[in-house]
Amino acid sequence: MQITKEQLKKYNKSFAKNKQLSTIKRALVRSKLADVVYVQESEQIVSTHFSHSIPELNISNQKQSGRCWMFSGLTFLRYQIAKKLKLESFELSQSYLQYYDLLEKVNYFFSVVDKNLGLEVDDRRFMFINEPLTGDGGYWQYFVNLVKKYGIVPKSVQPENTQTSNTHHMQSLITLIAKKYVADAQKNFKSGKVELNKELREKAFQDAFKVISSSMPAPIEKFDFEYTDKDKKYHLERNLTPLSFLEKYVDINLDDYVTISSDCSRDFEFMQPYELEYCTNMEGAPLQVEFNLPKERLIELTVAQLKDNLPVWFACDVGKESDSKHFANEMVAWKEIFGLDLEYTEKDRIEMQELRLTHAMVFTGFSEIKKQVTKFKVENSWGEEPGFKGIYPMSVSWFKKYVGEVIIDKKYLTEAERQALLKKPILKKYFELN
Repeated sequence: MQITKEQLKKYNKSFAKNKQLSTIKRALVRSKLADVVYVQESEQIVSTHFSHSIPELNISNQKQSGRCWMFSGLTFLRYQIAKKLKLESFELSQSYLQYYDLLEKVNYFFSVVDKNLGLEVDDRRFMFINEPLTGDGGYWQYFVNLVKKYGIVPKSVQPENTQTSNTHHMQSLITLIAKKYVADAQKNFKSGKVELNKELREKAFQDAFKVISSSMPAPIEKFDFEYTDKDKKYHLERNLTPLSFLEKYVDINLDDYVTISSDCSRDFEFMQPYELEYCTNMEGAPLQVEFNLPKERLIELTVAQLKDNLPVWFACDVGKESDSKHFANEMVAWKEIFGLDLEYTEKDRIEMQELRLTHAMVFTGFSEIKKQVTKFKVENSWGEEPGFKGIYPMSVSWFKKYVGEVIIDKKYLTEAERQALLKKPILKKYFELN
């Protein structure tokens, strides 16, 4: 059906009669749309006071990089370390893990390419492969893989540099190297010279190694750890390695933590673990496994873990119905201003990709009135300028709409849930996820 002049004339006539829309149009001449639809009265819903709150540390800043998952994972660990050592401020090195993450991703990408040689360029699987798995982004399992293999170090012994915190140009070079390998490996395969790919892969990996090693600090292998605690007492630990530091100062077992998702779309079932195809950063390491439960259960588990003063890593669709200080859809009056019906079912929201997990952060508190949860406290990794010095209140309604997964210690699951978690994970292939 084509738009007609008569149709537009009818709409314009109706618009001209609507005094509210005329007022909105005048307001939008010199105001941002987000400001016009903002509901100030709803700020009370998400104030910055919380009934349960973990004592805050310094706010981290990922700057111009896509390492939120890593920052959030390290924030989760640093809270444990800071409590144990009585520290008011402490941060773990993101660049240390970032170095190994990039090398591991390049190597894994080459392995994926080698297993899928011969695909045509218009094949959906080839199109996916040709968007290399080597970027900054990641999942909780990526973090676990890295920490278990390489350990962790304090940020004081391996800080950031310009390239680690602004990764665009470095990532562009790595992508060029990765795609060049895809092109050349495909040519060798189609010409019957696949045996040449071993040498080709080695050269490509060396090229990536040169870029990464030139751009980033060399990973620390042995170091001294010195700090002053809240009581002003000085401490010095000598000759630590990243793995010995992890063993000495982290008391939790990362394997006890599971990704709890909530996906009611397509053929996903609750009380069932799923394994996501290609979702790892390391050859030979586990794929991301997600245990699927209803959204209300994610809220209950998050609260249970926070009550024990343990932060909760989570992933969400960060840009939806939020501003620079709050995550609260109650503060956005689309319906009232324009008369729009924009409510989706949870199933439709996922299938229409109105819920896409774009950012990871950490829950560090919540409010509860008469056993009813009213809001959550969120610690972000964008520095202290956004939010309330890096802290954001989140309404329960926003959680239900836009939080997709949380990382929870298995001990908080019911017995039935723990038994269901033991089921063999169903592999969700790339085509079933996109």
